[in-house]
Amino acid sequence: MERIIICIASKEGADTKQLSSLGKELAWQALERLSGFSKTELEEKGVVLQKEKSGRPVFWGIGAEVSISHTKGLAVAAVSSKRLGIDLECSGRESVKVAKRMFSNYEQQWISEQKQEGKTEAFATVWTLREAYAKWTGLGLAKMPQVEFKITAKDILCSDKKCMAKSFSLHLNQNYLISLVTDSQEGAEIDVFLAEKNFFKKIWKNA
Repeated sequence: MERIIICIASKEGADTKQLSSLGKELAWQALERLSGFSKTELEEKGVVLQKEKSGRPVFWGIGAEVSISHTKGLAVAAVSSKRLGIDLECSGRESVKVAKRMFSNYEQQWISEQKQEGKTEAFATVWTLREAYAKWTGLGLAKMPQVEFKITAKDILCSDKKCMAKSFSLHLNQNYLISLVTDSQEGAEIDVFLAEKNFFKKIWKNA
């Protein structure tokens, strides 16, 4: 069964540079859990974390893919043997202008219906799914193919049948929405770990 490791950590008051550095640390933490080796052992084997020209993070020297994201006060990293993309955002974020420019008619209608029901995380759900998809393709938002997400209470269906999408909420100092897009596969095991002081606690598992 394919395994996906997600590590999350909060850092109040951190600037973009500090959150970027935290995201890299989390990438190594996730790789340690996936591979069973420590960072020191991995580096001794020649594994390095670098960026491609596009800005996409990559681990060289090991068969593992990585994706990193951060927003105000929080960073996340995901690692798997399959290509993946992850994104996070404050759940209350909303922009009608962005939705009209970037989201499909169906997605805009779904957001409107969710708002009518008093649900405030609808925009962030679609936004993070699209960001995660863009990272999964490696092309970015501007160049990625046209795609549409249909979100139900049980599933998230992507018009691109080659990918699988998941979203979940995280409640810390504020509410966040995290979305993951990875290669389509049955039975993928997803483990989510949250940093608490000097250790990580498993907070979510999907198998």
